[in-house]
Formats: sequence, C-alpha cells, structure tokens
Amino acid sequence: MMRVMKVAASAWALVLLIALTHCGDAAAADKRIIETGGTNRNPNEPAGFVPLIEEEWDSFAKYKWWHRPTNEGTTEIVNGRLVWTFPKGKKGGSVPGAKVALDLRHAPYEYHRDEGVTLSSNFHGHRSGVNKFRFWNPDQSPAMIVGFFGRDDSDLTLGMNSGSLGRLRWNSDGSEGPRNHASPTKAQATVTRGVPHTIETLLFIGTSGNADGWVKAWLDGVLVLDCRNLKFVNKGAEPVLTTIHFAPVWGGTGDTIPATQTLTVERSYVSVKEAD
Repeated sequence: MMRVMKVAASAWALVLLIALTHCGDAAAADKRIIETGGTNRNPNEPAGFVPLIEEEWDSFAKYKWWHRPTNEGTTEIVNGRLVWTFPKGKKGGSVPGAKVALDLRHAPYEYHRDEGVTLSSNFHGHRSGVNKFRFWNPDQSPAMIVGFFGRDDSDLTLGMNSGSLGRLRWNSDGSEGPRNHASPTKAQATVTRGVPHTIETLLFIGTSGNADGWVKAWLDGVLVLDCRNLKFVNKGAEPVLTTIHFAPVWGGTGDTIPATQTLTVERSYVSVKEAD
C-alpha cells in the first residue's frame, strides 16, 4: 500500500469556503473544466483539483468515518481493505452491517477514485438488477447511485441510477434516461467478479433547478459513461454535495442472498474544485 499523504491545510480551507458559499452565478458555474493534468496515480483527475480524502483503509479513524452497524452482516477493515460481508439468507433493501460516510460539504466539481474494488467470485446480483456501491447526496435533492447493474449470475456492468434522472448505462440511448456519449463495449463496462477494479467518477453538480450538470465514469481506465445536461439539484436547494457516502445496498425489497458474498475496497481518493 502506498504511504498516505497528509491532507494539506489548504484543502480544509477550501472545504470551509465551499460550505459557506454558493457556487456563483449560473454562467460561471456552467463553464467546463479543462480535463487535462492527471497524474500517473489519478490519470483522469483534471488539473487544479485539491485532495480531500486519501484513504488506504487501514482504519476508520483517520477521517472519523461514520460506520455504526444497523443491519445484518458486517462492515470492517481487514488487512488494509474495507470489506462488506453479505451473509447467506440476508434479504434485499439494506446495506450489510453499516454504511461508511463522512459529512463533508463540497461543490461543484468532484473527482472520486476507488481502487481494488472487488466483488467476490460468487457475488449474486439482486433480482431487481440494482446492486449499489456508493451515493452522491445533493442538498435537499434526490440521491444518485453508483453501482453494479445485473441480476442473479448474469454480467454486472458499471452504471448509475437516480429517481430524478433515470438510468445511466453503458448502452443508454436516451430512451430511458440521459444518453451516454461514451461508446464502450459491454465487456469494457463489465465488473468481473473476483477481479480487482478501479472505478473513477468526475462530476459537475450543476446549478440549482437547472439541467446543466454532467458526469463521467471510467472502469479500469476506460471511459464507460459520459452523460450531460443533468439536473442534480432541486430549485431552491444549495448546489452542494453533502457527504462522501459508501453504502452497498443489495437491491430493493425482496430476494435473498443464496451464499455469503463480499464487496471489498482497497483505496479511495476524493478531490474537489470550486467554480471558476
């Protein structure tokens, strides 16, 4: 595991500034960032982003993650990995053990990278086809899910869901939600069981009440999602994200896990940029 870099004081100053201010007028916030300047470790992180989270998952203590168990199953640190265990017989609709979350208001741009994301080789998809991983939580607005989509033992592909936006998938043509402007193959978007993956997302939350947000997602370095003109923030709500939020809820209601399975994360990194 790489040695964790300390979060610079300027990063926390930025968080405070973002928490206390809005994102500026719509014209300024709507400007696209220059998507160049990535490093070898974070190749799709644009220039000018400031790290907020650099987590090697040695413990929950560094950032004081909220992780109180509320459900059947376990959430624990094992040998430098964050591990959720879904026990045999668990019903759908809840996270195993605990969500892992941190209140950290930030906006409007967020880059998030998770390394070593591994679904156990026997990971069974919920019958709804929705297997959640982490969430974006805009202020007073519907949450958006990043997850693995597919049922039973079929292929699971990286995608997103939102009550207000609909389905964002590798093959979205605009008929069931936003169009995907990336053009991956299904194989490139597939999260293979038993294999560590790297998942990256780059998000612009947009402005209050407007469909001017956008999101991109990479799986193992391949752009699999590029969705635009998205309304993340309800009118009158503050255009900020409120938390860093991992919660691998298994589907919706109903269905039962046939054999104990796991979801593991080795490293997580989050950086932000305020509006120009």
